[in-house]
Amino acid sequence: MNIRASAAGQMQLTRPQQAWNGGRGGNPANLHVANFAGQELMAITDDNVGFELHYLGFTEGPYPSMDRTKAEVGKFALPVLDVLKSKIAI
Repeated sequence: MNIRASAAGQMQLTRPQQAWNGGRGGNPANLHVANFAGQELMAITDDNVGFELHYLGFTEGPYPSMDRTKAEVGKFALPVLDVLKSKIAI
């Protein structure tokens, strides 16, 4: 196999990874985004005094604060990728 990133994939992977920023002009107290494995991950308020993580169609939470939410991202993103990986038959 000769796996390589396409032009779009190269753009996604060359963006800063795991660097949080306030998302799309929203209130940074309610929404932060970062790229993980070239894909956007959101830490966002659940509108119910908690916060959630959203990544590749999966969600986790609530967490009590934005800082705690972002601290848990590694424990969330890797299992999400494992679930997706398990859905591929070889």
